[in-house]
Amino acid sequence: MKFKIPTVLIALIILAAITATASTPASESQAAVSTAGGVITVKGTAAQSTSPLKLAVGAYVVGRTAGEGFMSITVKDKAGNIVDTTFFNDAKGNYLLHVDENVLKQGDLIFEIMGMGAWTVTIAKPDTSTAVALPQILTGPEMTQAVSKPFKAAAGKLTVSYAYKAKPTGTGTLLIFEVATGRSLNPGYMYAGRESGSFEVVIPTAGVYIAQTGFPLGSGGGEVKLSQ
Repeated sequence: MKFKIPTVLIALIILAAITATASTPASESQAAVSTAGGVITVKGTAAQSTSPLKLAVGAYVVGRTAGEGFMSITVKDKAGNIVDTTFFNDAKGNYLLHVDENVLKQGDLIFEIMGMGAWTVTIAKPDTSTAVALPQILTGPEMTQAVSKPFKAAAGKLTVSYAYKAKPTGTGTLLIFEVATGRSLNPGYMYAGRESGSFEVVIPTAGVYIAQTGFPLGSGGGEVKLSQ
């Protein structure tokens, strides 16, 4: 879930990152990267980046733990183009990153990570062999995001229903990606002021998918249900 961070706070964070980077030798500015069991683990402190990482086409679950809470992750291709930028106010959680054929054509991906203190990031493609049947119910508190298990969906209509604890002042988000291809279904939003509702998303082909929803400001949290 992408949050709007106050301008003053962003400026202070950027200043701290620049100061830390300027005082650190270039050889030490890269985060430590290791791979085991198909999971890429990145560990660092303050503002650091990875060497170019080879990610195949598909959807990935990015896990994070930040000792001091706030964190931002920017993903760039080898040409320096921004693929994704996400800000977090909470100390830990997961979110989805998709690599489709358009992204892959640009080559390896670099993760620029900024956090308060030490942090750890993991990057892993969901195991499609563990895919579950629908329905899937995603729950969470306000201003956080929840990631589903990989799930099997048939071609056709998928129903999305949501229920918040209060009328949100912000917009709820929903992302659905096909795990194998990274294809985004772009299902839309849960609009501000609507405490509950439902809509349909078209699944183009049968396969294994994964979803992420963000619980908006003022909602008090709640649940989002995916069913067929």
